[in-house]
Parts: sequence; structure tokens; C-alpha cells
Amino acid sequence: MTKLWWAQVKAVIRLEMKKTFFARRGLWIYVLALLPLLLFTAHTVFTSRDREKSRQIARQSEKALTRQDLLAVKTGMTSEGVIALLGKPPVRFHWNERRAIRVTSAVTGTGGSGTPVNLASEYNLNGIYTDSTSFTSDGLDGAGYVYSSNLLTANRILNGIQFNLGPANQLDAVYGTGQLIKLPAGQFATLRVLAAAIYGPVLHQTITVTYTDSTTSTFTQSFSDWCGCVANPGEQPGESLAVMMPYRVSRNGTQDDQESYLYGYTFALNPAKTVQSLTLPDNRNVVLLAATLATQSQGTKAGPSGQVSFADVSHENYHYSDGNNDLYVDLADGKVVGIHIHDAYNLPEDAVVFAGVFQFFYLRLAIFFGCLGIFMNLFRGEILDKSLHFYFLAPIRREVLMVGKFLAGLLATCVIFVTSEVLQIIVFTGQFTPNVRDLYLYQNHGLTQAAAYLGVTALACLGYGAFFLAAGMLFRNPILPAAAILVWEGINPFLPALLKKFSVIYYLKSLCPVDIPSPPGTPPLLSLLVSNPDPISAPVAIMGLLFVSLLVLYVSSFQIRRMEINYTTE
Repeated sequence: MTKLWWAQVKAVIRLEMKKTFFARRGLWIYVLALLPLLLFTAHTVFTSRDREKSRQIARQSEKALTRQDLLAVKTGMTSEGVIALLGKPPVRFHWNERRAIRVTSAVTGTGGSGTPVNLASEYNLNGIYTDSTSFTSDGLDGAGYVYSSNLLTANRILNGIQFNLGPANQLDAVYGTGQLIKLPAGQFATLRVLAAAIYGPVLHQTITVTYTDSTTSTFTQSFSDWCGCVANPGEQPGESLAVMMPYRVSRNGTQDDQESYLYGYTFALNPAKTVQSLTLPDNRNVVLLAATLATQSQGTKAGPSGQVSFADVSHENYHYSDGNNDLYVDLADGKVVGIHIHDAYNLPEDAVVFAGVFQFFYLRLAIFFGCLGIFMNLFRGEILDKSLHFYFLAPIRREVLMVGKFLAGLLATCVIFVTSEVLQIIVFTGQFTPNVRDLYLYQNHGLTQAAAYLGVTALACLGYGAFFLAAGMLFRNPILPAAAILVWEGINPFLPALLKKFSVIYYLKSLCPVDIPSPPGTPPLLSLLVSNPDPISAPVAIMGLLFVSLLVLYVSSFQIRRMEINYTTE
């Protein structure tokens, strides 16, 4: 009996394969499968063009350069030193700029009045670094940029009030988490603050001062952005521009030509009451650098009308190449202030891009809708063509018919999408030189990752195929179940732990070989969708997906026994 069933299954597969591969209504599936391949092919073409430009620049160089030569350039070197090391630049740009080297209302130094608030125990952010100091923290803004302590200095006086900033190159700033900060006991007229916003402006934030008698003074304040193209720094009500600086410091210690700002804020207190604590906004994008309690009243608004110094700065940009990698050297007044190396073969970055396309387009859209088109038509297509009764009248068990159709659909989707994935991997690795490609494949786990991508593709066809086969037997209109399954897969990160396990993407995410990092500043909701906060082991993921798929097929076997054909209602 088993041999007979298997012979019937093979017969069904042979009949279905021709219809599945060559059905006119399924041609769009091939387009979906080929889109990533076309994307990577276009990327390879553009990369080849850029590489040819790099080779041309390398041929124009006075010296035959290597990557080690390019890496030898350091910030602080003179233009003569760079030319002595690498030769005259093949490509060179020069321009002059008249810039404000410091616009300040808060003068440097000590001797101001007031009682500074000790924030040392509350510091939770690295916001200030000395120039030429590299660091590994996320910096002030989460993207690796900070204030320059060379410009900001440790002490400032604004409108006669003393402000003491935190020590550079360590935790020295406070971002808001709704925390309570203890204040020096005493009766004061105002609370003065030096602060700024990141990814601002940040509007309508609540700051609360609590007195010893449990009463409070509550203030609503908006904060301007700390750097970049701020049209009118200090434009928020109650805000003054305390310090304006011509650059900020990047993670590698170099000066980044983005103006940075620090703002002053004054909050009126009840001078008849003794202060106890300060409560900050619960907002990561509000950053406090210094605070002082003063007996003086509001005073005059500080602004950009303070001392202004200008200078003419001579800029140059040198472009070198070793034929594969490009070096861009930024110089100001004859000294290197910025170094940018463009790697032609940035394997980690390219691998993440490939993983992103695979996870967020290929898995969630291409394979999803491809399985929808093939598996839901295995039965619905027969009903629309009014040919399903030929199968039902044949001497074959309906469960055997279902298995044959499912295996035909699985074979078709695997051939289409696994083949496309193989071609994508070939094109992706084809952009590298043989040495780099071999290094990636044999030493950087490239072959293992490629095998994982192919396995995940096949498992995705299995899982989605089972769900869409069942939907094709249960529903006349495929749009509604497809939309429901798509939404269910999309909200998987927010489902309870038990319900997550009845989702195909839950298992597939844990099997993907490369994690997609969340860039600094990514909203928590989007970060949750991108990341995989609760991964499971590969064996558990495979067994779980097989169990869910077989469970769906088992339920479908009961449905096909009761399935009746009524062409007039279709």
C-alpha cells in the first residue's frame, strides 16, 4: 500500500510541476525572485566603475601605494609630511573659508557667583573629549560625536554665574531618564542650566524642582539641537546661546566640520523655600552638562552677541588610491584634520547589506508572496479551472493528493528561490578579487553563511507553503488570508512568547547567519522589528518550524476529506 501511495504521489508531482512552473498566472513570481539578483548585479556594475576610477588615480600617483601606505597618514600631519609619504596627490582641491572660530556669551574661567550642582554621581554619558583623542563610546549623540573640550573648556561664566563642566574623556554629561538629582540645600532665586538636545529640537520637556516642604516648581522647556545646521541657535523660548564652537570631535579624534552649540536656561525658583532635588525629563535626547543655583534673578538673555573672532582658513583635499582603496585627506591651514578611507572590499559592511536584503525583502516579501502564488493555486487554481474533480474522481486518497500537491509546490518554490539565492551569492562574491573572495569564503565563514542562506530559503518555502496550502483549501478569496498571515508575521516581535511560536518568521530569524545591527538613534519600535531580541538555537528553530508546518499539514488533511466542489459558487 505504501508503494502505491508513493507512486501516486510521484504521479501527482509530475502533473503539478508542469502547471506550476509554466502557469501564466505565476510569471510574476519569477520577477520577485529575480529582483535581489538584479539589485546585486547593478551594485557590482557600479562598484566596478568606481574601482576603475580608483585604478586610474593609482596610475597617476608618483608612487606605487599600498593600503599600509594609506593607513600611515595620521591627523596632525602637515601637508609636506603627507606628500613626502605618498607623493603629490593625483587629485587635489583647494578653497578658502572665513569662519567664526568662537562665538561665546559664556566666557571661560572661574570667579563667577552661584552654587554649582555636583552632577558627578549622575553622569551617564561621554559628551566631551579632547581633540585627537579616539574613543570607543557612542559619544554624545549615539553616533560617535562629542563636544571638543579644547573649545568648551572645563569652566564657564554666563551672566556672572559660574558653571563647572565634567571632566573630558570620561563620563561627563547627563541624559534625561526622569532621574532625581540632589541639590545643595539653600534658598535660591534661580536654577541656571547648560544643556542641549540631540536629534532636536526636543520640545515641551518637563523639569521639576522639589523643595524641602514637598512643594514643587515645574517648568516646561524646549531644547535646540547641539550641532549641525541649526538656523537660529538659541531660538527656543527661554533659551540662550551660551557657547558656539566651529567643530565637534568624531570617534577617531578628528575635527568634524559641524558647528556645535551649548545653550543656557534660567528657571525662576521660590526664594523663600529651600531646594531639595531636581527631576530631569524622561528623554534620552535631552542632555545636561552643568547646573548652578543662584541668588540672582533672571538677568539679561545671553546670545550670539558676545565676543566674535574670525579667521581665514585654507582648506585642501587630497585624493590617493592604491587601485582598490581610496584615501581622502582633509587639511586645514596645512594640517591634516580629517582622514576618510573608502574600502573597495568592505566585507563586514557588504555582508550586512546582503543580510538586510535577504531578511527584509527576500524572506518577508519575495518568498512570502511567491509561496502565496504557488501553494494557494494548488487547489484554488484547479477550482477556478474547473478541473479539480478529475483528481477527486481518480482512485487516489485525498490525503495522498494533498501530499503530492504540497511536494510539487515545495519543489517548485525551492527550485525558483534557492536558485535565485545561489545566483545572488555568486554575484555578491563576484565583486571581490580572487584573494579577497577566498578569504571571505574559507576564513571568514562565507561558505557557512552561504549554506545557511540556502537552508533558510528552503525552510521558508516549507513553512509558508504549508500555511498557504491550508489557506487555499479553507478560503475562496486568497487576499484575506494572505493579508492576515502577513500582519501576523509582521507583529511577531510584539506577540506573547507562546503565540510567537506559531509564526514562520520567528524560526527563520534565528537561523539567519548575519545579525542586522540597529544604528544609534533608531526608534525603539523600529529597533525591535530589526533586531532579534530572543533568538533560539538552530536545532530548536529547525525542529520548531518542521513541527508547526507538519501540524498545519495534518490539520489540512482533515479539511481535504470534507472538501466539496461546487463550481457554480466559485
